[in-house]
Amino acid sequence: MSIAPSQAPRAQRMLDTVHNNEAGKEISTASTASTASTASTDRSRSFPFMDLPTELRFIIYRICLARPKPILLYTPSAQPAPDAGQTRTITQQARQRVLQQSQQQSQRAQLAQQQQILQLQPVLVLDAPERPTGPMLPPPESVNDDPLVPALLGVSRTIYAEAKPILYNDNSLHIPLSDDTLRKLPQRTRSQLRRARISYHSDRATARAFGDAVRLGLRYCWGLQSATVVMPTSWMADPSGRMFAADFRCLCWLPRACRVVLEGEANAQVKAVVEARARLAETADEETWARLPFARF
Repeated sequence: MSIAPSQAPRAQRMLDTVHNNEAGKEISTASTASTASTASTDRSRSFPFMDLPTELRFIIYRICLARPKPILLYTPSAQPAPDAGQTRTITQQARQRVLQQSQQQSQRAQLAQQQQILQLQPVLVLDAPERPTGPMLPPPESVNDDPLVPALLGVSRTIYAEAKPILYNDNSLHIPLSDDTLRKLPQRTRSQLRRARISYHSDRATARAFGDAVRLGLRYCWGLQSATVVMPTSWMADPSGRMFAADFRCLCWLPRACRVVLEGEANAQVKAVVEARARLAETADEETWARLPFARF
């Protein structure tokens, strides 16, 4: 069949279109095969963690999230940025110092963001050099300095549901008096806390903070089983002992099933208040127990 000269360009264009379509199909087939091969390779490289027996998964969770020493619970405070006007007037050496501080603050912010437990704003202190210090905080040697791995909780919803109870059930959290971290935790999370530690100081400022931490924080930890009160090494002068005993009446706000433990030396009046609370927790009816925080005993 012969093609007229006037129709030759049109026929050539049709042949080019057919060839291009065939080449496109070959490229698409090769691309699909390459994608499938890459996905298969990724699946072969990933470890089937959820296929492990439940017992092994829980052992891994405890290795990552549980520690024998108490863990300090606190919220890192944001550091204010230097004023731009002041930065322009300082010397070159000071500029370098400000730049280094800014880089360190940025690194700390990134670390804190990585250490956040999904939607929980308060984070567990993981790095000893970053731990704050102060008169209302426990000494560094009494709390955990072995880093946790809370990023494990962000892998999947299933792992989060399985591992989060271990974080709060198996650890003893030391509640600082310097901030309201415990009050920022969601109620569902506070209910999972089983063991808590809190320090008492005999000076009046920290004694008030002790009462607020119990009344506004530990009071709502409904699953709390034990609360350890770390007693001070030295006491302020109080000949009658009644002032310190009054500070410990706030322990009646704790859940009824919670056992109070005094760690360290306590005077007789303080011990009497704790023993009276334990005795009423076993014998009092519900109405009497509900009125106990407002009663004198």
